[in-house]
Amino acid sequence: MPHKKMSHPDTLISPSAASEKVADALRFCRIPAGEFLMGSEYTAEENAAKFGGGADWYPDEFPRHRVHISRAFDLAATHVTRGQFRAFVDATGFRTDAEVQGSAEAYNGIKFAKTPGLSWQNAGFEQTDQHPAVMVSWADAAAYCTWLGQTTGITHRLPTEAEWEYAYRLGALGAYTWGDGVNAGAGWANAADATARSVYPTWTTFDWFDGFVYTAPAATFLPSRIGLYDMSGNAWQWCSDWHAPYDAAEVIDPVGPVEGTKKILRGGSWFGAPPSYRAAWRSKIKPTYRGHNAGFRVLRECPESASASASENKTAVNSLDPSQESKTL
Repeated sequence: MPHKKMSHPDTLISPSAASEKVADALRFCRIPAGEFLMGSEYTAEENAAKFGGGADWYPDEFPRHRVHISRAFDLAATHVTRGQFRAFVDATGFRTDAEVQGSAEAYNGIKFAKTPGLSWQNAGFEQTDQHPAVMVSWADAAAYCTWLGQTTGITHRLPTEAEWEYAYRLGALGAYTWGDGVNAGAGWANAADATARSVYPTWTTFDWFDGFVYTAPAATFLPSRIGLYDMSGNAWQWCSDWHAPYDAAEVIDPVGPVEGTKKILRGGSWFGAPPSYRAAWRSKIKPTYRGHNAGFRVLRECPESASASASENKTAVNSLDPSQESKTL
């Protein structure tokens, strides 16, 4: 299917001075209700042959199971940027976990380790306000969503893992946003690639050059066919769920277990092996993690969908018209 770039109408946000800054940049894509198969479309052995690593890299992607998303929602077209996060901090005086604790996790050339003095304002590498906000914990991301909801009067939150994968697959051309070809993603993603390998020669990377070792400005690369940018790469994206193994049962609007020890991250970042950028890949980590490879994007609930039946809005992943323009409130 040919790639088609989609437009994103400006979101309407309430009239406070702080939120007007966010309104200038926050764009959303309407994701219709529907259903999909969650988890890997290939066996673990096929994944290893196609995408790299061993079969033991993929156990968290099974069993594949049918998921119904009963209500439409709006998903931010990009990660929350540093500038958008700054508007929240300026309006509320919020201090992130990294600022309170005095450290965050950064890559030191060997591993990720706690590093003093780093936060969303200083990620340890050059950023502008157009780059994703990173070094935010799960609680930091959730606090931003709560503030945005209070400011606008519309519920904003982190997406569930199922909502995130559903939106990814609606726009994807294969296992990756760009298709199934491991090294066919040039221009589609800021990922660990030959650019990064020029600095970190021991990394296993894609073969293309994207021009960025670390984060890139949001929406630098091609969007998915429904208009979502950086669903693969740039920075990991927090989901609302606690991690748990999949069950084979068919489910409606799953939200994960009520408690756990690790939260879900999706999408990959500037750091990671090629399989981690796929729709099915699941990463999990303690919610206090605040690394310079992790950020988030926002889901906005659609009030009008509350009264619409699933049958009126249902979309199958393989039937979405890529020319459909997203709609926002």
